[in-house]
Amino acid sequence: MGVGSSLGLGLGLTQKGATSAASWATATMFGLSSGGAKNAELTTQQGRATLAQNQLDYLESNKHKMDPQVYKNQKMELEGIIAENYITDFQRRGSVFSTALIEGTITRFFGTIPNAGKLLKIPSNAGNLFRGNWSALASGAKQIALRTAGEVFEETSIEFGTMLADMAWLDRDFDISQLDDVAISAIIMGGSMNGPGVAYSTIMTQVANSEF
Repeated sequence: MGVGSSLGLGLGLTQKGATSAASWATATMFGLSSGGAKNAELTTQQGRATLAQNQLDYLESNKHKMDPQVYKNQKMELEGIIAENYITDFQRRGSVFSTALIEGTITRFFGTIPNAGKLLKIPSNAGNLFRGNWSALASGAKQIALRTAGEVFEETSIEFGTMLADMAWLDRDFDISQLDDVAISAIIMGGSMNGPGVAYSTIMTQVANSEF
């Protein structure tokens, strides 16, 4: 192997490593953002439970001054709020960690990050020199479909995994009724994000190869 080939291989490996590191860094940011949002949600939930408990304590200390029916109704309402919102710090931390891990890991390998990497790559014209316009159109449509499918898989997998984590950590019901809405939103966002880039790349490749 010559010096040039060795240098080219080394540069290629370095670029690949840098790209992988950047992808992991981006995925980590997605995970931390999602985990932070979950932490804020659950902290607010704990706050509602704490406030209701304080109000219940006050109610109990003053029940002798209240109408029995009013006392009973308010007590039932506050106990319902506590039962609905009470979670321990251990549950909160476990849910936050799981949410961040699910978001970061799935985003790293499916959908947004891999698709962004493909858009940034400079396409090779070697296999497209004699490709017709209809063939280019079919190839572009296939790329858009595959990348959009990746977005759908990413978003629905994150939603599914988060629901499992919520069921395990927070004892929430496992409800998949929102998955179809998540899929539709992913199709709309994925198509609008990937379509223009793939279309531009396909058109410019055809223009560059038109003389052949």
